[in-house]
Parts: sequence; C-alpha cells; structure tokens
Amino acid sequence: MATKRYGQENFYIEMPDGKTLAFYCWTTNTRNGFCHTVWCADRDETTKCSYWNRTWECYTYQSALQRAFEKLPVQYREACKLWDIAKEHNESEECEAFVKQFEKVYKQTPSEFKEKLANSDIHLETEEQARGLMGLMRLATVMSKGA
Repeated sequence: MATKRYGQENFYIEMPDGKTLAFYCWTTNTRNGFCHTVWCADRDETTKCSYWNRTWECYTYQSALQRAFEKLPVQYREACKLWDIAKEHNESEECEAFVKQFEKVYKQTPSEFKEKLANSDIHLETEEQARGLMGLMRLATVMSKGA
C-alpha cells in the first residue's frame, strides 16, 4: 500500500558562498501518528521525524529541518541555524499579530454571539478554523449594527 504525501512545503536557504540549498518537506500518516520527512536535494539525504499526535514547533517541519541541518557539512550548518532562528522569529511575530487581530475582532463582537460561542462545543485547532470564526464574529457584528 502506498503512503500518500500531503502538506508539502519547500524551503530554499542561501549559503554564504552563494549556493542555495533546497529542502523539500512533506507529511505522511503512520500506523501510530504521522511523520515529517525532509529531503535535501543537494545532498540527496532524507531526514524523518515521527509524531504520535502533534508537534510543538514554531513552524511546520522545524524539528525535521533541524535534524537535516545536522547532517550538512560544517560550513553550511551555521547559515542554516541562523535561517532557522530568523524563521522562528518571523513566525512568532506573525502569530502575535494574528492573536491581537483576533482579540480586536472578539471585543467588537456582540455579547449575544459571545454567549452562544461560550456555550458551544467549538474547539479551534488550526489557524484556518480561527480565521473562519473571525469571519463569523465579523458577520455577527455587522448584522447586529443593521438590526
């Protein structure tokens, strides 16, 4: 049985010598969870990280990429580690901005909608779900002003 890949992301990291390393990342399901795979095309090396339910990363594929960086020649490791730190910082800033935006929309949402939301069994697990809820909160706000 073939294992299906999903969630592919590609990362290109420029080295100090001008060379660009290409890392192709994807997810596959396993019997007990899922696996992140990173293939470094320039070195033709694959690195994998398996998980049972979720990762605790700042960005998707971070742990697998960090393991892949350790396999690189010494002259490339430092540049990749610096790239990782910058990527983590950028993701953190984007996340903080999103949370502030969500809070702003929530504060403007009518109290009736907030009560219904509090009494529902909605559990947000992804950014897409949070963005969808923000859309509903904005709609409720617009509709309450028109009534």
